[in-house]
Amino acid sequence: MRLPTRKKELDNNQLKGDDGPVYLTKSGLEKLERQLVDLEVQHKQAVKDTQTTGELGDFSENAEYQEAKHRMRNLASRMTIIKEKLKNIIVIEKDIDDTDRIQLGSTVVLNMNDRVLTFEIVGPHEANPVRGRISHLSPLGSHLIGHTAGETISVVTHGDELVYTILEVK
Repeated sequence: MRLPTRKKELDNNQLKGDDGPVYLTKSGLEKLERQLVDLEVQHKQAVKDTQTTGELGDFSENAEYQEAKHRMRNLASRMTIIKEKLKNIIVIEKDIDDTDRIQLGSTVVLNMNDRVLTFEIVGPHEANPVRGRISHLSPLGSHLIGHTAGETISVVTHGDELVYTILEVK
């Protein structure tokens, strides 16, 4: 099976029955639950808007009705995706007996070419490299798992070999 590469593909696969685990931090789970509550409120309003605009006349020529119905369907789809994710959530909890090794949920301080980089290792649904959160399935994340501070790893991406020294594991 090909792994999805885009966030939208990840969401679509959830609807297609790809019931693999969804690794989230506790804050990620809370954010997802808040998002679902917000969507449910918006959906109730969209249903009312659809009913109100539907009373204005002919459905085929009623642009307001078509727009309200599209919005309602979009919100319902997004709610379904989140509900499917919530069924398969695994909250990331670090193994407190092995805090020296990099694992899902660890924060890692790295040195690459005299640049200090800090990353948190998270699941693919929360990954955002710009904000310092990389997936445990990414090339760098997968190479880091299981290593400890003081070790050096090399990662080959796009034909380039990058060498990282692990300075600290939090």
